[in-house]
Amino acid sequence: VVTAKTHARVALIEATIDNDQLLLRCGDLRAAARLADLRPAAETLRVCGSDRRCAAASTALSSFFSAALLGVDDKPFRLVRAAESLANGAPLLLVATPALARLNAELERHAQPPVTTDHFRPNLVVSCILPNAEPHAEDAWSTVALNDIPFRVVGPCDRCAAIDVDPATATKPSDTLRLLASYRLEHRRRAKATFGVFLRLGQTSDPAPRLLLRRGDRLMPLS
Repeated sequence: VVTAKTHARVALIEATIDNDQLLLRCGDLRAAARLADLRPAAETLRVCGSDRRCAAASTALSSFFSAALLGVDDKPFRLVRAAESLANGAPLLLVATPALARLNAELERHAQPPVTTDHFRPNLVVSCILPNAEPHAEDAWSTVALNDIPFRVVGPCDRCAAIDVDPATATKPSDTLRLLASYRLEHRRRAKATFGVFLRLGQTSDPAPRLLLRRGDRLMPLS
C-alpha cells in the first residue's frame, strides 16, 4: 500500500470526482475513469492495520500512478477501490487555525518553515472558533452543528510522519511530527501526537439530511 508517508510524491497527485468520473492529475499527467467501472473484486489488502476488500481499477489509472510515481520504486503501481470507506476514523476531519498557529510558532522557534492546513488533509477548516479560544479547543468538543445539522466528535486524529511531507513539493523540509509531539504528547497523554478531530453525523429528524458547505459557513460547538 502506497501512502505519502512511504512515497512522498503521492502528495502531488490531485483527485476529484466529476459526476460519475474519477479525475486524476499530477503535473502534466491526466487520467480518468467511470466510478461504475471500479467494481469490488476478490482482493484483500492491509490498510492502516485493517484488512479491506478492494477492486482493481482500470489499466489506464494504474498506468497513471506508475508514471506519476516514476523513480520512486522499481515496481509498477495499481489503483484499487475499497468496498468500504478507507477514512481512518470518520468521514469528516476538522482542523482549526488556532492549532495551526500554535504549531507554526513552535516551528518558527526551531527555525523550521511553516506548514499549512493542507499538510493535515482535512475536509473542514475552522478559521475562528470562540473569542480568546486556546489552540486545540476542539479537543474538548463532543457535539457541533454545521448549518444547524448536528455532528458528533468521535475522537482526535493521531498523526504520523505523513505531515512532514510538503504537499506542494513532495519534500520533507521540516520535523513537523517531532515538534508537534514535543508539546502535544505531554498535554494529551497519548501514545501519538494528535491534530484535528473526526466528525460523524449526529441524530437528526431527517435520516438523510443534505449538507451543502460553503466558505464562511458557521460551525457552532454544542457541547
